[in-house]
Amino acid sequence: LPRLCIFTGPASAPSPPRRAFGDRSSPMEPSFVNAPTVLPRPGEGGDTSWLVGRRIGPGGIFELQTRAAIGGMGEIWAAWMHDARDPRRVAIKIIRPGISSDLSRELFTREMEMHDRVRDVKGVIPLLERGTFDGMHAGEKLYYFAMEWISSARPLTQACEGLTLDRKVALFMRVCETMDVVHKRAIVHCDIKPANILVDEQGTPWLTDFGLAISTRTHERKHTGWDIGSLRGTWSYMAPEQCDERCDPYSFTPALDVYSLGVSFYECITGHLPYSQDPASLGDKSQAAAIIRKGPNVPRRVGGRTLPPRLRSSLAAALARAARPPGVGAARPCAP
Repeated sequence: LPRLCIFTGPASAPSPPRRAFGDRSSPMEPSFVNAPTVLPRPGEGGDTSWLVGRRIGPGGIFELQTRAAIGGMGEIWAAWMHDARDPRRVAIKIIRPGISSDLSRELFTREMEMHDRVRDVKGVIPLLERGTFDGMHAGEKLYYFAMEWISSARPLTQACEGLTLDRKVALFMRVCETMDVVHKRAIVHCDIKPANILVDEQGTPWLTDFGLAISTRTHERKHTGWDIGSLRGTWSYMAPEQCDERCDPYSFTPALDVYSLGVSFYECITGHLPYSQDPASLGDKSQAAAIIRKGPNVPRRVGGRTLPPRLRSSLAAALARAARPPGVGAARPCAP
């Protein structure tokens, strides 16, 4: 295993907390994966039978077939793209019928804009089309966007099961390369976790779900909706600055994603989170935040094998509480 420096750049402290912006102990939206935990149960999410067979998009190119996953604000549908040159299955994310408020439309639009900004980035699930279509009620417009369907998708942790440490590192290097470009496009994802990194049947990782993403461009940092909503991330993978009730989400930097990547990679190589308890299991946000702020311990050995010093050092830097690398550089061998 080469001595790898996955998280690069000089250490910097996360931006100081400023304003409060709501709380939530679960992610806004589950990723679309072929797993029972995200499949809708019978009767869950309301009656959507009127959407089955519905043709949406330019010229009705997308035919909705089956609802594959549901969340607090959106739904993922398996659909067929009637393209004469390349007909295929695609994934359609739509705003949930019946909750199309001004705030939900704003947040959904923001997600589409963030995803659209990185639609050409290698390792980001390609976005194909976005727009609106008529809902069931008069005057109702439902927002949607279409993405490539990831065949046999598995969350990163499942994809890492049975892999050697060398292969896990190689897979994670590809994730880091994608995140490096996303950060250079002035985006902080804010919900990095294994469920949002899907690995296809060829072993290629794909980043998805920009529902919580924040722009780091000053002129785009508008306090409209986000800071008064209850959108935060996923407790098990939150950075310390992300779970501070006084924080301002528009002060977040890529260092936040670095921490979440560190937690995700730790889980991939050890099989468990880097805490004595899963913060999401505590049911109390103050206790969960305390666990995260206490900080994790990086093991010296995994599966009977000593972690290479540079790899352990990089992981410890990513999981630092007060100072960590300000961004994710492309993974590459470090000089001795």
